[in-house]
Amino acid sequence: ETTIIFRDNYVEGGVPASPGVGTSGLSVSSTGISNTVRCIVRGNHFRELGILGGLGSIYIQHGHDSVIDTNVFSKIISTPITVSSSDRMRITRNKIVSESTEINDAQPINGIDVSSYYGNTDDLVISENNIVGTTKMDVGIKVVGVLTPTPYYIRGVSISDNSITGTQVPLYIEHISGQVNIVRNNVREFLTHSDENADRGRAALSVGNILGNANVLIEGNSFIGGAASGRAIHWDRTVAGDTTAGQVHATLKD
Repeated sequence: ETTIIFRDNYVEGGVPASPGVGTSGLSVSSTGISNTVRCIVRGNHFRELGILGGLGSIYIQHGHDSVIDTNVFSKIISTPITVSSSDRMRITRNKIVSESTEINDAQPINGIDVSSYYGNTDDLVISENNIVGTTKMDVGIKVVGVLTPTPYYIRGVSISDNSITGTQVPLYIEHISGQVNIVRNNVREFLTHSDENADRGRAALSVGNILGNANVLIEGNSFIGGAASGRAIHWDRTVAGDTTAGQVHATLKD
């Protein structure tokens, strides 16, 4: 195992000559689940970073036990935080504060994007982050496992105490399993009227397919819409076959 510490740095890419054609920031990956890189990315300021259809400020793959915290992302061009197939990942107290004038709306752009493209993923915590976006940001926090060609779940997810303002779909989870806690998040002025996210129900929280058994707790959240907002919660299990949910216990409270 290798440990990388990236702390208290200022990284700026500069204004791109055309929309979306910028540069990426920190990218760390290993060759597989058994060969991991533990990353501590803390207290940095990433500005004007991102590539059209590519990486933004931070990308970590197979980074078990990694921490991304107290970073600031300003003038983003593409998704600032992307994580794939990393167990026990902690993404906390980061601030995504503004978008670049040269952002390209033709590409999918999320605030925090966690996936399991390269293997099953366990124990994810996303907490106390502050995300400010516009209709150019498709999803504030996206946690999505993989269904094909091989189903890879994200099991054990906690999304708590985050503040998300002005994105199209603030919270989107799919192809997950186990205990899923979505608690005490503050969502305001979401702009889910856009046709780009019609398949996610134009909701503040969109819950898609569950892989296997799950307990889903949705508690103590605040969903405050604006003039262009859609519904608060959309649950849509549309995927057929053996990879759909087994037994799911859902709790909506407070």
